[in-house]
Amino acid sequence: MASRPINPAPPGPPQRQTPPGKVLLIVVLVLATMIAASVFAIYMGIRILSHSISVREVSGATGNKEVSIKTPAGNVEIHQATEADLGMLGLPVYPGARRVSDNGNASLTANFGSQNLVGVLAAKFETDDPIQEVRSFYEDHLANRVTRYIEKDSQGKTVFEIKTGGQEKIVALHEEHGATRIELIKLVHGNREVN
Repeated sequence: MASRPINPAPPGPPQRQTPPGKVLLIVVLVLATMIAASVFAIYMGIRILSHSISVREVSGATGNKEVSIKTPAGNVEIHQATEADLGMLGLPVYPGARRVSDNGNASLTANFGSQNLVGVLAAKFETDDPIQEVRSFYEDHLANRVTRYIEKDSQGKTVFEIKTGGQEKIVALHEEHGATRIELIKLVHGNREVN
């Protein structure tokens, strides 16, 4: 059988090539659209957050300040510590020590939903007694409760730590301006109250 010659296929229409300038223009337009959409989303997010976050600062009759920050995710409250707060520390105050009235006397509570994530209560004192006497006082009064003792930390402070459950109490001592500074701190983790 004789084979039939195969006719070559006719050439197809010529392929159109997009000029490089048009490709670059399309890429730039797509990027510009993405950037504009991102800026709009950030702007709207900031507007929504700014309307749902409230910060309130109140000064009490005794000069104590309270700051309350409320967000959709949770709340943070900061109170300047008062004399009544000392009992909540659960730590002895060195006899005759004077309360230092700087910003180191405060309580802070952060909670998100029904979860109290952290609570902090802090107070500072000073005495003219030498640091060795103050350290001896805390060694005697904290004796078997201390879970960690640091003779000198990176800031030159003598530190007593007491950890039980979700609470941590800290006594830090150091010399400052010829006096002994005493820092008493109580940290509460989890769903517990600071007091």
